[in-house]
Amino acid sequence: MTTTENKQICRITITFPVGSDDTAIEYKKKIASLMAESDESQIQFSLMNIPKGLDELAIQRNGGRS
Repeated sequence: MTTTENKQICRITITFPVGSDDTAIEYKKKIASLMAESDESQIQFSLMNIPKGLDELAIQRNGGRS
């Protein structure tokens, strides 16, 4: 049995490009649905621009495909 003093947390960070805010929100809803059985889970959701230079790096890693 786990007591409050012995609890741990699991933190998962997922970063991925999306084509629109609506797409990102749909993914958030799907993740929230999966986590619904945990009363103590929290989702921290944010959208941000791809940092300058990172988009070019991603294109290079994909063999020139954007």
